[in-house]
Amino acid sequence: MKIACVILGTRGDVQPMVALATGLMKKGHEVIFLCSIRNEQLARAYDCQFVAFGPEIKKQVRENPEKQKGGVAIQIPLKEGKKIIGDQINLLPDKIKGADLVLGAGIVMGVQTAADILQVPYRLVAFYPVILGTTKDDPFKNRMMFGFGRKMVNLLMKGFINKQRANYGLPPIKDIWEHWMGENVILACEQGIKSRPRRSIFYFYTNRFHDVAI
Repeated sequence: MKIACVILGTRGDVQPMVALATGLMKKGHEVIFLCSIRNEQLARAYDCQFVAFGPEIKKQVRENPEKQKGGVAIQIPLKEGKKIIGDQINLLPDKIKGADLVLGAGIVMGVQTAADILQVPYRLVAFYPVILGTTKDDPFKNRMMFGFGRKMVNLLMKGFINKQRANYGLPPIKDIWEHWMGENVILACEQGIKSRPRRSIFYFYTNRFHDVAI
């Protein structure tokens, strides 16, 4: 199986995906890595095929320090965000043509559409459960903040994504978050952390590249 790993994030997103890729290659799968050029040396050190794709997230942070408030989310200007998603939709299909599966990690809200264009499965790999959303057991404040953030993302980006999808004859999406998460999220975590969304599956990994469990 040929698997394309598309990552837009920091090393904290890239390094565990390299661990996953090495495990997949040991199982006989062909893996191609697509992320910023900054990560080429890391990917090739573990014999991953590499294609430079996407901006350098740390560069975004350096250029917009006043917008970074900590937490798991990186603040990116709306114009730049649209360019990133537009490139994922319009440029990525040619780069991953022939892939049997597309794995995304980080800010990859356009990668599901790229996979839809190619008619191949897509799965998001998540490294922190908070990205999956809240439950009724979470504090009210947390639920309100997550709900507000989700509504804002839809307000600002859903029309843009649907316009791009219409160009390829694809049906519109109803919710960006659901589109980003995909059908079955692969939650990369240690054993004992429970899945939050009803459709998540688990992938357990250790912090040692050669000790990955697939």
